[in-house]
Amino acid sequence: MRQEVKTQLSLESEAKLIMTVLDYDCEQRHEFERGVDLVASNMESGEKALLRVLFEANSDSEVVGTDDVERMVGAMKEYACKRGFMLGKAFSDEAKRDMENMGIQRVSEKVAPRFDPEKVFLKIFECVDRLCLIKCGKIPKRMTECNVYAERGYSCSIRQTSDNASFHFERGWTELLLNDLKRLVTLRDSLVDT
Repeated sequence: MRQEVKTQLSLESEAKLIMTVLDYDCEQRHEFERGVDLVASNMESGEKALLRVLFEANSDSEVVGTDDVERMVGAMKEYACKRGFMLGKAFSDEAKRDMENMGIQRVSEKVAPRFDPEKVFLKIFECVDRLCLIKCGKIPKRMTECNVYAERGYSCSIRQTSDNASFHFERGWTELLLNDLKRLVTLRDSLVDT
């Protein structure tokens, strides 16, 4: 897989993770020449957010610049979004400053969004419940009610990720918790698409 495609998948995966943790549902997806805009909203609060994923920067240096931030602010107004996340490979110092002033969070391969570990942990178990329901038709209340565990031990990736997440939460390893949630979101997307 080319590095360029790998970066695109990684950035889109980060956008899905942000939406999952913050309880956003994607309402609209707009592809443009250099990336994709995801307009999402929180069903409880009604807050709308724009997640702009830039696959390539406007310059030869592949660094997101101030002109990209200006376009993002315009798009936020157009889509009536109060919150914004810009995901890109790298950002210029000026762009970082402008984003901070505008309240736009930046996310790159090196800069992940900061989340409360407890909130991530709770999202993991919401995902696990949904996945168990999709895959096995029920949400087990006890280990003995888990069909996959009873039949084959820990061969279920949902069950393994759930147990790993408990261990990672106990240790306070937030980055690994986020990886667990990414795994579940990817699995959810593959099960829903089939």
